[in-house]
Order: sequence, then C-alpha cells, then structure tokens
Amino acid sequence: MFLKYRWWVIILLAAGLLGGFVSDARAEMKPLNPVRDTYIVPNGSLSESHGFEPLLWIKYVKENNFQWRSYVYMTFDLKSLPKKAVIEKAVLDLYAVEGEGNGCPVNVQRQNDPWNEYENYASLGYANTQKVYDTAFVSGAKWWYHWNITELVKEWLSGKYDNNGIVMFATDDCLAGFASRHHPKPEWWPRLLVYYSVPTPTPTPTLTPTPTVTPTPVKTKKMMTLYPTPTEKQELPTIEPSVVASPTAQKPTVSGLDADYEKKKLDDKAVKMFYVLGGIVLVETAILTGLLIKWLLGQRTEVD
Repeated sequence: MFLKYRWWVIILLAAGLLGGFVSDARAEMKPLNPVRDTYIVPNGSLSESHGFEPLLWIKYVKENNFQWRSYVYMTFDLKSLPKKAVIEKAVLDLYAVEGEGNGCPVNVQRQNDPWNEYENYASLGYANTQKVYDTAFVSGAKWWYHWNITELVKEWLSGKYDNNGIVMFATDDCLAGFASRHHPKPEWWPRLLVYYSVPTPTPTPTLTPTPTVTPTPVKTKKMMTLYPTPTEKQELPTIEPSVVASPTAQKPTVSGLDADYEKKKLDDKAVKMFYVLGGIVLVETAILTGLLIKWLLGQRTEVD
C-alpha cells in the first residue's frame, strides 16, 4: 500500500519543507544595539556610576549571612521597527569577555521605572518584576549567551508596558563580565535580534466599467430577385371595367388586370429561357469534355 502511494508522500513532504523555507525567507531580522546600559551594586558605593565602563558585571557572592549581588540594566529603542511588524522572535545576545562559574543561572526581567545610565544607584533603584522572561546558564567566557525575550518585546510594542528596558541578575554563585556598548570592539556590543514580518495588505478591487461594443457596419450586396418581395400587403384597387366601343363587334377588355397579367407572363418566359440556356451550356460543356478526353486517349495510344 505504501509503495503504491510513495510518490504522493514524497511530494507532500517536499511541499511542506519548501513551504517552511519560504516562510523563513519572508521573515526579516533587525539587529539593535542598546541606547543605554550600566550595572549597579546595591551593597557598594551609592554615588558610583558604571554607565561608561566597557564591561557589564554580573556578580553573585553568598558567604555565611552576607550576600553580594550586582544588577545589569539595558534599554533598546524599538522605534526603527515597522509599525505593522509582526514579531516572530526576539533574542538578546551578550558576549562574555570575562567570566567563571559552573553554569550559574542569569535571569532577565522587565524594568518598571525609567532610569539613566550615568546616575547613581540612589536615583536609579533596582525595582523589577517577579516575572522571569528567560534564563541562561553562564559557565565561562569568550562566547555569546542568549536569552529569548520575544514575549517582552511584544508587550512593549503592544503598549501593555512602557519600554524601560530590562534588568539582569544571577541567582547563584557567579562572576561574568559582558561587553557593554562602550567596549572598544563594536562586534562584541550587546544586541537584540528581532525577527519580524510585515503583512502584505490585501488590494481593494476596483470596478472596471464594461466597454461599450460599437457595431461595425457590414457592407451588404444587393441581390437581384426575379420577383420583388412586397414590403407590405397591398390591396388591389377595385377597377371598374370600362367597355371600349369598337365599330366591329369585339369582347370588352379590362385594362388594369391585363397589364399585370402580361408582366407576369413575360417574367415566366424569362425564367424558362434561363433554364433552357443553362441546359444548353451544360450539354455543350459535357460534349467538349468528352471530345477532349477522347483526343487525349488517342494521343497516348499513338505514343505507345
């Protein structure tokens, strides 16, 4: 049974794969770098600013009853995306320049309040939400780490939340220094890769007026008829017979009826003459054809 329909199965699978490739080809990708980034240390100096440093440090140290943690803040401007863009995926990429650990979890959450990367901790604050959008496990340096924040980007674009950026922090022993937007190597800068598509508007059909067909005049040939076709029924006038007196004894004649009768009689003679002439022509043609054939046969006999 499978062998009988194997070609249909192959065609359907190929069509599905091709459709997937076409769908991916239609999606566009927009790389975005942060417009501001920094990190803060709540247990450190309140007046210290880290918005100009080349590395964004995520630290978590817990010894006895002491807990030491840093927070990374970052904001991306989404205004360059098309207004009608349909977000398919949004991935946050950070390059670890320095780091150590055995897979420490680093969370991404939404930042509630506005902030400035050059202000101190007291005015910045570290208010964040309880919802974790994604977690990556950092275990070393010299490669990229990724966080899927598709849901968060959709919430910003829909207007559900104000775009005040993200806040990142570790929940276990961790030490990692990620390249900031002030790092001397731009290829290591943080980036948000937004995959989106723009729906094609459905064209509104317009009514096209139906062209008026102009009749083309046709030339007609006039046909000669033996008998004219009457256009309308005409009543024969009532003719009162007039008796013409003659010195000799003659029968009375009716002038109007005699004229029509004589005309019809002439027409009948013309028709008969036409058929007679046509018959004569046919007979003559047949005789000439026979003579020609006989002559040709005679010529052929002489040659042989």
